[in-house]
Parts: sequence; C-alpha cells; structure tokens
Amino acid sequence: MGTVNSAASTIFVLLSVAGLAVLKGEWKTLHRWEKQILWGFLAFVLYNLVSIGWAEDTRFGWRRFEKVARFLLAVPLYLLVRRHGESAYKALLYGLVLAGPVMLWVAFDTMEGGRAVGAYNYILYADFTLMVCLSALSAALLARRDWWLTGLLVISAGLALYASILTQTRGAWLV
Repeated sequence: MGTVNSAASTIFVLLSVAGLAVLKGEWKTLHRWEKQILWGFLAFVLYNLVSIGWAEDTRFGWRRFEKVARFLLAVPLYLLVRRHGESAYKALLYGLVLAGPVMLWVAFDTMEGGRAVGAYNYILYADFTLMVCLSALSAALLARRDWWLTGLLVISAGLALYASILTQTRGAWLV
C-alpha cells in the first residue's frame, strides 16, 4: 500500500478517521437505502481486494486497490456531513470558494512546457479541476444563500475551469 504524499490526502485520512468514530453511533440512525448503498460500497471494495489475487501484476492491483480504499474512506465523511449537516455544508461552500483560486495558482506554479501539470499527473489534475468547477457551479445554483457567496462560487468555478484549460487535457471534458 502507498503512503500519504500530500496535505489533501492527509486531511482526507484524518477526516475519515474522525468519521469512523462517528460511524458506531450513526449506523443505527441510517435509513434502509443508505445502509444498502454502504453495504454495496463494502462489497465493491471486497471484490477489488479479492481481484488482486487474480491479477497478473499484483503491484498494479495494489495501486488500483488503494484508489478503491480511498473511495471507501468517503463513507465516514458522509456520516460526518450527515450528522453536522449545516456547518459541514457551509465549510464545503467556503472550501469551494477557495479551491478555484488555489487550483489556478497551482496550475501556474507547475507549468511545464506550456502545460499545467499539478502535483504529479496532468490528467488527474485536469479531472480534479473540472470536478471543482462543476461542484462550485452546482453549489452556486443550489446554495441560494447570499448573492455575494453565489458570485464568489461562480468566480471560483471560472478560475478552476481556466486551470483545467491550462492542462491542455481533453479527457476531463469527456467524463
């Protein structure tokens, strides 16, 4: 298994561990459909764990499983957001406002040969910037809180979109 290589991954793991502390008490309050989805996530992770044994290249299998395991770590985050909904939603909105300018700064900081590379892979960086752009636009349409927050979310989405364009990757636009 890999190690934590960035601040974002570290924060993700720490929030997931905090969510695991919440998991015990929250499981009883989940709706039936939520439990079914969570059991489906667990079955998906177990299937991928078993498929490592069938893989010809186990190193590649473990690398792929690490991404799947990170996907499962989102479950405790969901439980945290479910418990602390309003304050978590505000934090998400403010994080989206900050994400666009930061991603554009990273794009300019990591330019190599006229292309923004991101931390280590320009394709993943383009996917992530586009995800932030679409998340900020969705939040701007759905948040309907304050006009200034909606404006900041739209500006942040535009900056993230520009960072995605700087990567010169078309694959992110196809997904």
